[in-house]
Amino acid sequence: MREDVRKNLMEQSRKATAREVLWPLIQSMPLGERGEPIQKEMLWVLMGKQKPEEHEFILPTYCYNIFEKFARTIFQEFPLLSENVVCEDPSKLAQVKTYEEAKQFLKLDWYRFGKVIGIPVRLVRFFDLEIEKQVKHDGLWELEPDKEKDVVAMLGSQWLEKKGVSLADLPSGDLSATLVKTFMGNAPDRNLQQIWSQVAFQWGPDAMSEFNRGIADGIEGFMDENGELAGETTRSNNYGFFLLLWPEIKEMLERDPLPNRTEVFQWVSRFDEAGLVSIPDIDNFHDFCESIGLKFAGRSPQKS
Repeated sequence: MREDVRKNLMEQSRKATAREVLWPLIQSMPLGERGEPIQKEMLWVLMGKQKPEEHEFILPTYCYNIFEKFARTIFQEFPLLSENVVCEDPSKLAQVKTYEEAKQFLKLDWYRFGKVIGIPVRLVRFFDLEIEKQVKHDGLWELEPDKEKDVVAMLGSQWLEKKGVSLADLPSGDLSATLVKTFMGNAPDRNLQQIWSQVAFQWGPDAMSEFNRGIADGIEGFMDENGELAGETTRSNNYGFFLLLWPEIKEMLERDPLPNRTEVFQWVSRFDEAGLVSIPDIDNFHDFCESIGLKFAGRSPQKS
């Protein structure tokens, strides 16, 4: 058998297996609903975990440990607001009328601030100029009705309606185009760079130089030319998939008694076989759990 044919058959088999293991999860909770709290809580972490004593932690603890890892890798170009802006006397800000007066009370790290702005600028380009081409390249632009039903089931009809996708009025074959337009509508403000460039212009030449340098580094450090997040690794893919598994893992962590790590690994191994994660053995699973503070009962076998 030709090598390319063999690889193609193996890939088709793997996709079928992936569907088989994913579908029960999707039926339990569609991807849109799973992702909603992940997006909310990750943004809270990236913004510096404001007022943690008042925050409602709606996800298992291991998820927040993953967010911290993402903040140091994939989102390392996302400096905290407290690192960008220092106000020596907030009480006087209300009286400020000019940029010269603002300089007396505000210290802005224009390079770091530029990196922050670079991220939404890169996202806007991705949504405006790249995502449609990528979807078409993946053969997902004009789907057959059955495939569209699968996509709706995966994302969740209620979640799609909440995002503004009117499924009842949607012509057959238009789902992908409608989703792309919907996500484009939720893209960051396209005028952010222009607005803050004008502020830097008024602030001074050094501010302009540092701001533009920061934008360039923010763009490059966040997403590459293929639309892939910079800093992604095999382990970060595992982290992302375990975030999506939060409802099932939350239920496991609430059991009395807790399942042991071997039992949980046997459950996880199905996802590894389907190519959804890369956790080939129980020692690897042990290390992975340790890295995100995910604790189950008992001990995994000692490494030889």
